[in-house]
Amino acid sequence: MKNFNSIPQIDNRPDRIKQASKLINFLLANNLEEKYSSIFSLASELELPLGVNKYPHEEAADEDFKKLKRLCLEAGLDI
Repeated sequence: MKNFNSIPQIDNRPDRIKQASKLINFLLANNLEEKYSSIFSLASELELPLGVNKYPHEEAADEDFKKLKRLCLEAGLDI
């Protein structure tokens, strides 16, 4: 029987979703979600796929991702 973790996983999510997920994990791991609550909230919304999140189309999500990157840069967080 193969270990599930040894099976290669294909991650075909958009980069925006991958980066938002990594940012959320970083904030949670370092107990920073309250300190950077606006960044955490925006990343949480961007992490969801279209149709589930508040964005009607890719362009709207991309605009907020640019905003997220700007907020992170201003806060000194590298995503």
